Amino acid sequence: INENGIIVSDNDTDYTVSKIFIVQDYVDKGYDILNTIEFIYNNTKAGKILPLIGNHENYVYKRLKGEVKPSDIDSKFFDSVLLLEDPNNQKYKEMFLSLISVSKVFYRHKNFCVNHAPCELKYLGKLDNKSLKEQRNFMYPKFDETQSLEENIKSVEQSIRPLVENKYNTYNSKTFVWGHVAMKNYKKFDNVYMIDTG
Repeated sequence: INENGIIVSDNDTDYTVSKIFIVQDYVDKGYDILNTIEFIYNNTKAGKILPLIGNHENYVYKRLKGEVKPSDIDSKFFDSVLLLEDPNNQKYKEMFLSLISVSKVFYRHKNFCVNHAPCELKYLGKLDNKSLKEQRNFMYPKFDETQSLEENIKSVEQSIRPLVENKYNTYNSKTFVWGHVAMKNYKKFDNVYMIDTG
């Protein structure tokens, strides 16, 4: 992060930087959500981070805007909703809403494509509602307590493999980068990289 000129504290100097993609789920996934939002906001504003929108950011945004009603899943999976609804955290809520306004569901370049979640090739880089949803949501087998970690990982990998086999590797040899699915280590399927290490 430091080598790429990302602002970590107010004392950091500003250098030329290659942009960093945040592949999302930066809310609800850690113990310092408010400072994480501020970190991403400051670096996005400085032109150093390109944020994407994932399923968690999408849900939290819709909850804050009143487009989705409160639910039991809020306290279990979306703890950032309560934090951002707290009047004492208004500045973080405004930062979050500002981030959402500049976040994209995907970034497409001549050599690569980055989006939050695995999806079928037919949805990639498209802007209709179905495609946008598919690029930020992917349902994969949830952790089965009766199986080992290795068995669970294998089950998740098997759910992804049909998406990439014989499709992405013929797509102009682009590199594809996805998050969303927590793996033990980053995983490579031909030219597709899964980088969410949980």
